[in-house]
Amino acid sequence: MTRKKERFVFTEEERQAEPACPFFASCGGCKYQDVDYPLQVAAKARWLSELFERPVEVMPSPVVYGYRNRMNFVYAFGKLGLRQFGTYKWVVDIDRCALMSKEANALLGRVRGLLSHHDIRCYNYIRHEGYLRYVCLRSTRLGETMVIFVTANASPEIQPIIEPIQGEAASVVWEIQEGLADLSEGRIHQIAGAPTIREKIGRFTFKMGPNSFFQNNPYLIEALFDDLAGFVQGRVLELYCG
Repeated sequence: MTRKKERFVFTEEERQAEPACPFFASCGGCKYQDVDYPLQVAAKARWLSELFERPVEVMPSPVVYGYRNRMNFVYAFGKLGLRQFGTYKWVVDIDRCALMSKEANALLGRVRGLLSHHDIRCYNYIRHEGYLRYVCLRSTRLGETMVIFVTANASPEIQPIIEPIQGEAASVVWEIQEGLADLSEGRIHQIAGAPTIREKIGRFTFKMGPNSFFQNNPYLIEALFDDLAGFVQGRVLELYCG
């Protein structure tokens, strides 16, 4: 796989698309926004065909942006965002993400304002000092949203933010992660509002908790399930291993 990964590179001529995100040049969240999506799909099909030594067809996503149902934003060094591309020590301060829904982006802006207004301490993950580690956002195609605050301890500093956010999100969760590891989830300390939010895939409705595993692109997984239904009989288990 290492040898194959070294070939996951596009030429300058191929990297001419206009990125949807103004933070693309520095943010480490996306790598190929400057490559047209059909070209990305074709390249992945070619790489996988070489890897498995047989023709592989890659199913494109029906939606390229605004699909992702969870984003974890680190709160460190006075910035709320994602880590800079190529380094662990810097955070890119972002006020919106092209991968999230409009509902999630609206919540991101609201949370940013409240963090500043209430002067909530961020967490230095290098020195292991501070308070608020992560702000995680979950959203579904049904329009339901969840905000998850992950703090380093049980200090009630986050309380002034929970109440106003509760009026704008279906669920607000406070989790505590006291360990040294850089984790965006922890022990559930408080839930305001609903304990889960709902997502609909085909004729099934799923409930997602703050730490539930769920495919990040519901549009693509729905297309995949529809495709599988044509040649699979009986019950199917989707087994996940980290």
